Amino acid sequence: GHALATEASGQGHTWGRDAHALDARSAQELIAEPEVLAPGERAVADRTTAIAAGARHSVALGGDGWVYAWGRNGSGQLGDGTRKSRPFPTAIAAHALPTSASFTRVAAGGFHSLAIGADGAVYAWGDNSAGQVDAIAPMAVTSPKRLDALTRVAHTTFVAVAAGAYHSLALTEDGRVFGWGGNVHGQIAPHLPRMPRQSPTEAGPRGGTQVRTVAIAAGEHHSTVLEHDGLSRSWGEVQDAHGAVASTPSRVRRIAGGAGSHRRPTSA
Repeated sequence: GHALATEASGQGHTWGRDAHALDARSAQELIAEPEVLAPGERAVADRTTAIAAGARHSVALGGDGWVYAWGRNGSGQLGDGTRKSRPFPTAIAAHALPTSASFTRVAAGGFHSLAIGADGAVYAWGDNSAGQVDAIAPMAVTSPKRLDALTRVAHTTFVAVAAGAYHSLALTEDGRVFGWGGNVHGQIAPHLPRMPRQSPTEAGPRGGTQVRTVAIAAGEHHSTVLEHDGLSRSWGEVQDAHGAVASTPSRVRRIAGGAGSHRRPTSA
């Protein structure tokens, strides 16, 4: 796996195994020291404001409000309209987007990517084998698709996104969490049938969390939320304190700082 980070100056760095994620040779290459991200076909403007690592690809939000991606692209997870792998940050395709489109958040899953537009809508692209992009899209979506059905279900705008191996999460302005895609491990809603959720569903136990959510995260097959009272809740393929795997929702101890110190994340 690989890791990503941004400096306060906005400079992005990458390190780890398969950090450029292009072929069998790079999969064996270990980058032990952080490397500065180089610009690609179009310069990553001024600064990187958010960054995310998928299984074999990376996604970044540029200072110009546009999304750039690089790495492997077999499922269209780079969003550039092709399935060609890219060694350096490459702008996502704009042909299906409004001319004024820009973005505020990004997330990278196993082989798919998510973003929130300045319009508050969620956009998705890449692997769609479990419906983690959109129920009516093909198996591989190679350019960003706005999820209008999600907006209609939520009746509001979104402020954060998170992506697991085969599922997607989105946090609304009013603190609700929606999920879609894989649910074999109960990672969207453990009380629902263990099959892909083709339509957006309020995520968590029994149709949603009971306390307003302020932050979300997704692991390979599990989901975690930080609630307004400072407690964190996880569900899906989650190990308990004894190392046993449990798919039922569990709450962990209060996060230091208290409810008043938590804000919605600046990146997903």
